[in-house]
Amino acid sequence: MTRQYDNKLRAKVIAHIESGNSICDTARFFKLSSAGIRHWYKSYKATGSMEAKARGGSNNKRSMVDVNALKNYINENPEKTRAQLAKYFNVTVIYITQKINKLKREGIL
Repeated sequence: MTRQYDNKLRAKVIAHIESGNSICDTARFFKLSSAGIRHWYKSYKATGSMEAKARGGSNNKRSMVDVNALKNYINENPEKTRAQLAKYFNVTVIYITQKINKLKREGIL
């Protein structure tokens, strides 16, 4: 995964380019990739902002599954596959498998 640089560095890089230096010279000066700097500068020119875009990541849907709801749904629908359970609860099959295994270890299922 790529590293996200802080906005102070981005501001310095953009100011360096705005003062007449080329993107390649700026990249050498700051020891950064010219492609990354070109992307920052293009984004800055288009939006007027140096802020980094929000990065992706987990939206942590897993914590939203109620254990009692899962247990009740499984007891009421024993024919459902793990894939169907995952779709119903809007989580991954791996997460459903982990929850079921945990419930079995605890003697709940």
